Amino acid sequence: MTRSLTHKAEKAGEDTANRAKTETRRVRSRLETDEDLRRNLIIGGIAALGTAAVGALGWFIFKRRDDIKQSLKDAKHKIQEKIEHHKDKAHDKTHPTHA
Repeated sequence: MTRSLTHKAEKAGEDTANRAKTETRRVRSRLETDEDLRRNLIIGGIAALGTAAVGALGWFIFKRRDDIKQSLKDAKHKIQEKIEHHKDKAHDKTHPTHA
């Protein structure tokens, strides 16, 4: 009977040790997974911020380009108006009957 009790105690000790090893492996695996997840979230966050910065910069550049294009169109239109105005003045001077 003593042997049986000793054997049961050894078996219980082995089971407890095996269970502890299994739980330790599971916890370590979980921690590694959590660390990987955290690392991926940080990398993803940095990538998202970088993308937002590039998008904002691109928007600013294209907005500035559109403003410049509009200014050039306005200047061209104004120059054409002045040319037409001076042509009309020159035409009026050469033909005094219109004045």
